[in-house]
Amino acid sequence: MRHDPHPQLIYDFIVTYWKECGYAPTMEEIAEDVGLAYVTTREYLVQLKAWGVIDWTPQTIRTIHIAGEYQNG
Repeated sequence: MRHDPHPQLIYDFIVTYWKECGYAPTMEEIAEDVGLAYVTTREYLVQLKAWGVIDWTPQTIRTIHIAGEYQNG
């Protein structure tokens, strides 16, 4: 079975974005950075939320929060 790197890439981008900007990236920004379609990015965000790694309100802009030390707001 092949390991899927996309959840980690998305998580790392969100953490870096929070640290650099002080607020959450949009789904479009995440998709562009990791080279995925918007719909695919959304599927990975749903997965990350189910794992308890992020908190996120779908269909609301900039609501992605990282669980733990990088959470701002």
